[in-house]
Amino acid sequence: MLSFFEHEALAIATYVREEKGQWVVYAEVTFPDVVRRFRINAYRTKRRADVAATWIKRGADRPLKGPPLGF
Repeated sequence: MLSFFEHEALAIATYVREEKGQWVVYAEVTFPDVVRRFRINAYRTKRRADVAATWIKRGADRPLKGPPLGF
């Protein structure tokens, strides 16, 4: 398979945690040699955080047909 990226991610997982009265979305991206965790954003309600986590997961799972354009 041809890849346009230096390191292709093997998997992504998103989860929501409560911190200081807000709900924070995290994304864990698994690469062949390391797992990286990214703090995405904080939301005032759990519902909004859950929706954001779902959108991030769905967007990350989409296959890209070409290299990033850099816009």
